[in-house]
Amino acid sequence: MVLFFALLLGQTAGLAQDEPSAPFSMDRTAHDFGVIPAGKSTSTTFTLTNTGASPLVLLEARVACNCVKVRWPRRPIAPGASASIEVSYRDNQPGAFYKIIDILTNANPEPIKIRVQGSVTK
Repeated sequence: MVLFFALLLGQTAGLAQDEPSAPFSMDRTAHDFGVIPAGKSTSTTFTLTNTGASPLVLLEARVACNCVKVRWPRRPIAPGASASIEVSYRDNQPGAFYKIIDILTNANPEPIKIRVQGSVTK
């Protein structure tokens, strides 16, 4: 019985080690825009580096509202290379905001999550 549990534990540990880590790194994944006047657009840039051995492709950026615009490279990012993801925010409605942008890639079924927040004033 003890041998069975030892073998099971060994297999479970082996599975955890086989999971690949994300083949990219980000300079940061969150930004606070602070206070923004209503109707004024503001933007920030995030830097992504391909740390994997294959080209990294950013497939899609998903946002929940039209107040957020995302620009990302449409060409594959070579191993070791970096690219910029620009996030812009513009809203006419006063109040605090917190938005999450999901960036889908060819490298991982889980999206890259970028968070932006701030407050819009009249």
